[in-house]
Amino acid sequence: SAGQSWAARPTLPVALEVSETFASTFTCPVSRERASADNEPTLLPCGHALCEKSVRRLGRPPHGRMKCPYCPAQFNMSDCMRIV
Repeated sequence: SAGQSWAARPTLPVALEVSETFASTFTCPVSRERASADNEPTLLPCGHALCEKSVRRLGRPPHGRMKCPYCPAQFNMSDCMRIV
């Protein structure tokens, strides 16, 4: 309907063209580095994502415990998964 907010509609009010060569990139919210083959995006058990280097920096020896920088979740680094 005309009075309905665009955010409540199932589609955007304008057409967007996306080429076949479109590719998204992940930028780590902690280090501000783009993901690469040697610094892959990593999913934390809480659902947040960081780059692998940031996960290693935040992990505390000897057991690799870490706290998510965005929520109160704490977990082992080994519980994190690479996003492929």
